[in-house]
Amino acid sequence: MNSPQSEDQPFEFRELVSFKILALANRIAAAAARDVKQGANVSLMEWRVILQVAIEEGASPAQIASTAGVDKSQISRAVHSLAKQDLLRMESDSRHPKRMRLYLTEAGRNIHREHYEAFIARERRLVHGLTLRNMGALLQILDRLDSNVSS
Repeated sequence: MNSPQSEDQPFEFRELVSFKILALANRIAAAAARDVKQGANVSLMEWRVILQVAIEEGASPAQIASTAGVDKSQISRAVHSLAKQDLLRMESDSRHPKRMRLYLTEAGRNIHREHYEAFIARERRLVHGLTLRNMGALLQILDRLDSNVSS
């Protein structure tokens, strides 16, 4: 990869790591959003909440927002929509009454169970052609970039 050019050379923004990551993330999200809307009739953000709560029953909206790297208001809208659809239930934390804990309903667990394999298949298509060594290196690089952004 070329580093950004000096002032007297044209700047090619498409060579920036941040541009490439964002463009790829947008394409992945658009395909995923289409798939989950057609398959599960939920939004991509709602699907992300379902995935996280399936892994960590009792997670708080703030935990999910932090994990997903999105604003809490986006998670809040998704949580309320899922609750309205009876896919998720909210309970007050017994130790912190203002903090909500999230749990999938039976219908929410069914959505997760029915569409999880399609989610995994999409992930496999994304990384097709990468060796285990490539995957390890890619994940290390992404973790490093995430750390750089956070500091």
